Order: sequence, then C-alpha cells, then structure tokens
Amino acid sequence: MNQMTPGQSVADMATEMIECGVRRVHVLAWRDFADDEAGGSEDHANEFMTRWQEAGLSVLHRTSHAVGKPELDVRNGYDVVRRGSRYSVFPRTMMGELSGRMGSYDALVEIWNGVPWMSPVWCRKPRILILHHIHGPMWNQMFPRRSVEHSKQNLRRRFITVRLR
Repeated sequence: MNQMTPGQSVADMATEMIECGVRRVHVLAWRDFADDEAGGSEDHANEFMTRWQEAGLSVLHRTSHAVGKPELDVRNGYDVVRRGSRYSVFPRTMMGELSGRMGSYDALVEIWNGVPWMSPVWCRKPRILILHHIHGPMWNQMFPRRSVEHSKQNLRRRFITVRLR
C-alpha cells in the first residue's frame, strides 16, 4: 500500500492495511478531539480512527493531556491515551513507543500539527504522515534555516505522502 487512489474510502484503506498484515495502529497527535481547543485536524483524526476501528483495525490514539479529561479513555471503539503537556507529549510518546509501554503495533500514523514526531528516527514500522497545513515560517523563526531545509529533505525521503482534498 503506497497511497490512496481516487475514490478509495477510508474503510477501503483499512481493509487494504489488514490484507497487508496490519492489525494494530498507533496514531500520534498533539491534541485530542475531546480537547476544548480541538479543531479540524482533531475532527479528521477522530473520523478516520472511528472508521478504521469499525473496519476491524485496533486503533490507539496517543495525545497530550486535556483538561478535565481522563488519562485513559475509549471513544467510538478506539483507545485514547492522554499523557504529557503540549510539548512533553513528543519525547514521552517516543520513549513510550520505544520501550513498548504503549503495547505492540503494526503501523504508525503521525499527525503533524506544527511539530513533527520524528518517527523516521525511531520507528522502523510502516508509517503514514498526515499533514493538514504547513507551519514553515514558524520553523524558520525557531531554527537555523539550513537545518530546517536539511530536516525537510530527510523526512520527505522516509514518508509516503497522502494528499487529502
């Protein structure tokens, strides 16, 4: 499975993943659908995770703490783990995945919302990247331009890009 084809549904994608041996998927996103500040990215993630779960995939959503929400939850059949702040969620999740604390998985979905999870560095399983919008100017303010461009090139070589319209 390399990319979605025109007209392919999210359920079709899940079926294809199952046919390729994928049963358990971990989805990384910095914010949860139940968060008071949730928006379009979180709505989209909830939608595809719900459909994947209904199609037979086991889905775990790893995200940051949301005020007033439990650390462990189940939404629409998929598991939700909320740990860490908006910034500490990134290293905590990487360490949790590397140590196996989050359980086993067959594929990883990385949802970028400004900050990448850097999964090509630490994950050797099939990965999907979902990028809803570009935060380019922010990166150029925070890091030297040369390092940002070098990182972009390296990451592009390691991901399959699916463009959603």
